Amino acid sequence: GGFSVEAACGGAKVTSRGKAAHAMMPHEGINAASRLILLLSQVFTKNELGSFFTFLAERIGMETDGRSAGIAQSDKESGGLTLNLGLVSAADGSRSAGLDIRYPVTSDGESTLRTLQSAAGDYGLRTEVQLDNKPLYMPEGCGLVKILKDAYRSVTGKDAALYATGGGTYAREMHGRAVAFGPFFPEEPDRRLHNSDENIDINYYMLHAQVCLEAMYRMFTAE
Repeated sequence: GGFSVEAACGGAKVTSRGKAAHAMMPHEGINAASRLILLLSQVFTKNELGSFFTFLAERIGMETDGRSAGIAQSDKESGGLTLNLGLVSAADGSRSAGLDIRYPVTSDGESTLRTLQSAAGDYGLRTEVQLDNKPLYMPEGCGLVKILKDAYRSVTGKDAALYATGGGTYAREMHGRAVAFGPFFPEEPDRRLHNSDENIDINYYMLHAQVCLEAMYRMFTAE
């Protein structure tokens, strides 16, 4: 990440560069928009900056946990809330910003929204929900998860390390009757998920296929 400045008609053009990351792991990236907004907040007064950008600078900033917005929270099952400032637009007198918020499975999305609305309201801003996908969670002790764990152990000889993420997967389409399974293994290097040069090792991919076949057999023959 960094800035570049070049002369422009009547002023200067500042370009902010960041580092891409998956929205469920915003802490692994560098948000170019947030960096630029914070830079502007150090150059201009609040009156010059306006309530919209002042809110983003003071209540969002470079944070990815919603702390300054008052919505930071976590639980044992899925970890902490993540917040990602996405597209920011300021043109023709209109201002808008998209926030990707992924709250814990035991949390109440509506109360999180009310807190955020209150914080934005202090700056005279309005918020609206464009999409609210409820968190998906299946306990480790349920039958399906046990079958998948046993299949993994049978093929690899290792215990499956279960974890929860904020990512949306194909499991949502099964309405609480499925979980995402693979294809990555704990010992693999960074596969650049949803990034440039995303890749997968063919040997690990074939091992994943073996685990899936074993899991399918166990599901089909389970009593």
